[in-house]
Formats: sequence, C-alpha cells, structure tokens
Amino acid sequence: MSFQNQAIAGADADHVMTVEPLGIIGPGETKTLRLTLRDRAWDEERLISIGQPSMTVAGSLIFDEDGWQPARTTVPIVTSLFPTRFKS
Repeated sequence: MSFQNQAIAGADADHVMTVEPLGIIGPGETKTLRLTLRDRAWDEERLISIGQPSMTVAGSLIFDEDGWQPARTTVPIVTSLFPTRFKS
C-alpha cells in the first residue's frame, strides 16, 4: 500500500499521510520527520492485528528532488508502529 504526502497529494490520492515538519530538506541536511498515517484502510483491510498493541513495520520513503539527478531518492525504513485506537 502506498501513502502520499497530504500537502502535495492530488485529489485522486487513495491514501494520504501528514509529514511534520513541512518544508524542504537541503542537501546534506539531517532532519527528523514525523509521519502520521490516518486512513480507513488500517481498519478495513485489517493491516494491524487487533491483539497486538504495537508491532514493527517496514517500507520505503521516496523523496522527489526538483532539479537534482537522480530525481528521486528511496530510503528504506524499519520502525515501531504504535496504533492509537482499534476497531473490533
């Protein structure tokens, strides 16, 4: 499943996330980002087991780079996921 940054996603985006803080990350700059993925898909597609209060997830962040070559950078991530609510 792919999530797009809500700040730049078009109206036809299926799944969106919020990214904080907003703004450009400059070359060589290090910045901590907070990604929030609120979407009905978590409940509808049962992406999180109801019996597990936390779990580890993996994915890739894809950064578009205007004016740079290559135009995209892909960063693999593995992190803990802490659901804030469950629907039974």
